[in-house]
Amino acid sequence: MRPDLLPITFRDCLSHVVEECGEVLKAIGKLDRFGEKATDPKTGIKYDNIADLLTEINDLENAMNRVKQRYQMKIPKDDPINVMFVADTDKYGTVRIAEWPEGLVVWVGGRIIYKSWKDMELNK
Repeated sequence: MRPDLLPITFRDCLSHVVEECGEVLKAIGKLDRFGEKATDPKTGIKYDNIADLLTEINDLENAMNRVKQRYQMKIPKDDPINVMFVADTDKYGTVRIAEWPEGLVVWVGGRIIYKSWKDMELNK
């Protein structure tokens, strides 16, 4: 992220996390719709939708870490799972992004599709 665009206030930091959640959802949608690899029929540009999803998840992790580092936010010891985002969708079912003690987890339709400490799982 460009230094001049870094979030300054607490609200800016939270807005950045929300934005990155949206980018993760968008990347999940593209992966679901177009598959792991895609080519734009008009331009011929090739896309690696898994790499794009992993990039967006990394951006989300960085935004969450920025909030935690700046404001010393910690997961409560009595609840080791911190749910960051939940949305119910018609197409994908429930989409959930949570932070476990081991790292970030993304669920889509009741199935874990990503663990930050493990490679992407795509068993459809």
